[in-house]
Amino acid sequence: RIINAPELPGVGLLNTATARNSGALVGLANHALIYADTQNVTVNGETKTYDALSIPVCNHGDVYFGFVLDTLIPGAGTENNPYVIRTANQMLVIAAAINAQYAPAFANFDYFENFQRNDLTKDQILYYLNHATYRVAADVDLTDRGFGGFGFNEGLHLSFFCGTFKGEDDAKTSGYRPTITLDMTGHGDYLGLFSVLSDGANISDLKLAGTVSSDYSYVGALAGGIICSESSDRPILVNNVEVTAGSNVTCNAPLTAACGGLIGVVNYANINDCRRLELNGITSNATVSGSGYYVGGLIGEVDTPNQANRYSE
Repeated sequence: RIINAPELPGVGLLNTATARNSGALVGLANHALIYADTQNVTVNGETKTYDALSIPVCNHGDVYFGFVLDTLIPGAGTENNPYVIRTANQMLVIAAAINAQYAPAFANFDYFENFQRNDLTKDQILYYLNHATYRVAADVDLTDRGFGGFGFNEGLHLSFFCGTFKGEDDAKTSGYRPTITLDMTGHGDYLGLFSVLSDGANISDLKLAGTVSSDYSYVGALAGGIICSESSDRPILVNNVEVTAGSNVTCNAPLTAACGGLIGVVNYANINDCRRLELNGITSNATVSGSGYYVGGLIGEVDTPNQANRYSE
């Protein structure tokens, strides 16, 4: 049992707006997260810091700091009316919805132009958010905010992002690409801005900075992994994305760990799927380090059924 942080006498875990905005357990299992106003969180009457809490209590979950849940995300997630991100708190709200599947977080979104949230099931909402269009309209600094990426790894179950996540539409003419500064120290596989990108994902016109570090495998600034399924013909596109100088990507897992400046591992279900991942205008000036076999400047490992048929164009 995890108690509100800081403890609020007489308040249940999730029952009031006061509790939600002061800190509470908002998820279960491996995608649990807690959000708190301070670096100290009270668990079963004992005060713990974030570092002491993250492994034994959250089981690879995240602890969010300075988090206000009741924050609307402008837009409707469509190509013509994307969800617009300008602040770190909005990034945390999106993660609380996708990662923790927390119902109060769902209320911060509009779905389609005239579609009511109450008309959708939880599974439909999660599908929509993972396939929606997002536009980052300002630099976002996630330092010391506890952000652990979009998506989660729960045993054999991975959360895939298949939507569009982009900077400004006029990036090519204006030259401006918003910078997302990451501060991620994880204790599980598939760590990055996205845990896993899959069929139809389109990421463009962004800069990534900061630190991504894990004691496990599949680590990259943009994505821990890219998984191309056998049943889809939708390409995965990554365009005009830069991992800036001074960034650090680290994977401390032994031997089979995969760590890349941009992507940890690319996994193809079928060798014929290889052409469905397109990387264009990619730059990584990150320092990449790992203790395993697979460490790369851009991609740590490419895994296909027939390793001899790897190629690039």
